[in-house]
Amino acid sequence: MQKLNYMHFNPCHERWRLAKNPSDYEHSSARFYQFGKQGKIELRDYQDFLALLLEMEEEEERKLRRDESPGKSFFTKTLPGDSSGK
Repeated sequence: MQKLNYMHFNPCHERWRLAKNPSDYEHSSARFYQFGKQGKIELRDYQDFLALLLEMEEEEERKLRRDESPGKSFFTKTLPGDSSGK
């Protein structure tokens, strides 16, 4: 949080004086974090990203469970060119 505050308040610093408030600076993400409004660059909340990762992980687990279901043994799969059916 400290780094985020530093980043947002940097344009307001007396050395730069690029904006009076962090959310006034056009290239700042402060507007998004404070008010939920998009600026020039579209932002997404990190929680959206985490939800997507979780969804992908759950789908992988479902695929693994399907592949390991009864009747689908790894050892009974045939290899290319194997006509024995074992």
